[in-house]
Amino acid sequence: MLIRKYEESDRARVRAICAMTGLLGDPIDPFLPDQKLWMDANSKYYTDKEPESLFVAEDKGKVVGYIFGCVDSRKELAYRWKIAPVILVRVLFDIIRAKHVKEIKYLIKWFFTKYKIEIPTMPISYAHLHINVLMSKRNKGVGSNLMKKYFEYLKSKNVEGVVAQVFKHGSQRSYKFFKNQGFEEYEAKENTLWENFKPGKVYLVTMIKILRD
Repeated sequence: MLIRKYEESDRARVRAICAMTGLLGDPIDPFLPDQKLWMDANSKYYTDKEPESLFVAEDKGKVVGYIFGCVDSRKELAYRWKIAPVILVRVLFDIIRAKHVKEIKYLIKWFFTKYKIEIPTMPISYAHLHINVLMSKRNKGVGSNLMKKYFEYLKSKNVEGVVAQVFKHGSQRSYKFFKNQGFEEYEAKENTLWENFKPGKVYLVTMIKILRD
């Protein structure tokens, strides 16, 4: 298994993994069939604006996982506001074409009625990350090795701390994985975005790891 810096030639593969793992580790299609919309909203900053902070795991010449990284979360937040109108136009275009109307209406309703009360706060001056690994490669040390490489990178940048927002539900191992990597809870809120797709309550947890002594 090779852990290395992202290269431009990895872009299509990384975006595909983003879609294949978007629904709490499962394919995003049942939640949002417009995969391109999902990939643009959730990966474009990392691949196009801060690729130097992106790392991939490669197995037998094929990318099987990644860490999307951002050294200063304020930059990614500013980018999200910048592209919000573009994403909105894409959403409206789907509705006009009568594509994925049910899914998009559900997402829009949740955003305008519950987003502010169901998203926990985070230290926006910290670095942050999103990590995803293909199901067939999980529980084999891929995520831990990606984390190790990313932490080394952040320390070389003299970053104070790193934050991740993790969904916690049922027997999903993501939360435990982050705890094992030295992250601690910062704030948690119940999140209903996935209630039609996952049984039981789901919590979105902001987790932080301090990097400076």
